[in-house]
Amino acid sequence: MPGYLDNMLWLVLCIYFESRSEPLEGQVAVAHVILNRVEKRNASVEDIVKAPYQFSWLNQGERKPIIDDFTALLKCLNAVHQCLAERLDGKDLSGADHYHTTEVHPYWADAYKKVTQIGNHIFYKS
Repeated sequence: MPGYLDNMLWLVLCIYFESRSEPLEGQVAVAHVILNRVEKRNASVEDIVKAPYQFSWLNQGERKPIIDDFTALLKCLNAVHQCLAERLDGKDLSGADHYHTTEVHPYWADAYKKVTQIGNHIFYKS
């Protein structure tokens, strides 16, 4: 099982590639979705992030991440920190385990319960 730092790295990378242009609250929400899936499926963050067709930045298969905005990367790291602090207080974004941008309407969205919208992402619980 991957260690704590491996999980943190995958969480930060996923937030960076999925939501770095979103407000901090939206990035924290994406982290909650990932961690809710980790708990629900009893898997590692890496397993959740690399699952086929779950996160658009990896839809074409595994690729070497290219970080070119270190300010955004630090913001994503802060989002992970805030998410973990919230989880210690029992918060989990109402169990949301899916999201999509407002630019699309995936086939699965109507079957799930909408939890909230933050920035350009809509969050759902399956």
